[in-house]
Amino acid sequence: FPSHDIQDESDKIFQIKRIDFVVFDYNKKIIYIVDYKSDKDISRRESHYSQVLEYKEILKKIYKSYHIKTYLFWLRRNDFESFE
Repeated sequence: FPSHDIQDESDKIFQIKRIDFVVFDYNKKIIYIVDYKSDKDISRRESHYSQVLEYKEILKKIYKSYHIKTYLFWLRRNDFESFE
């Protein structure tokens, strides 16, 4: 599903988070999260990781039996990066 909204209810504050791209493999019980980045400079990589890992934590609460894989896609460099 392109651009998927999720709701974070931590600390009783409701926030809407928007995942750029998410794929559900219902047969294998895997969720793939992809976040697109337009930066050429990868110096902000750690903050991007944190953002995507936050999405992962929210989805883990909802889809407890699924394995969740996380990716960054660097648009200007045409580079696809997997991380945990």
